[in-house]
Amino acid sequence: MFQFGTALIGPARMARTPDIEHMATKKSSGDARYTKVVGEQPNTGRRYVENGKVRIQWTEGGKRRSRTIGPNSPANRKRADEELEEILSTMNATEEKPESKPLDVGEIEQKLRDYALSALDKADEIADWIRDAIARGPEPEGEEEGEAEVVEEAEEESE
Repeated sequence: MFQFGTALIGPARMARTPDIEHMATKKSSGDARYTKVVGEQPNTGRRYVENGKVRIQWTEGGKRRSRTIGPNSPANRKRADEELEEILSTMNATEEKPESKPLDVGEIEQKLRDYALSALDKADEIADWIRDAIARGPEPEGEEEGEAEVVEEAEEESE
């Protein structure tokens, strides 16, 4: 074994490193026996046990939500399933999808015509506004419309 400064190089250093295989087989804090998926797609949730506590987890509005029910026991697992089913059923009730009927070719054509006409109406309004602005010409700088008329009247009276 070689020693360089205070660091050990060689077999002595190797003996002090943690056992990586032991770390990989370390049991997680959850217990897979008590994990259960509840609900149907797209609204599903899961009940699981973590650190001896029964928890439920679901996604609502794109955000993950969770709740701790209590210590791990058959009664609490049953209560967790009931609560999760209630949460998911309220989510399914609020997400009622409107029934859509297929459009025929005539309806699609009419919708496209309406959209094109409304776009043309807006374009006509903008063109009229631009034409009026060009016909009016540039406004005198520093004067409001009313001030220019008063100045012209004053010049006529003085003559």
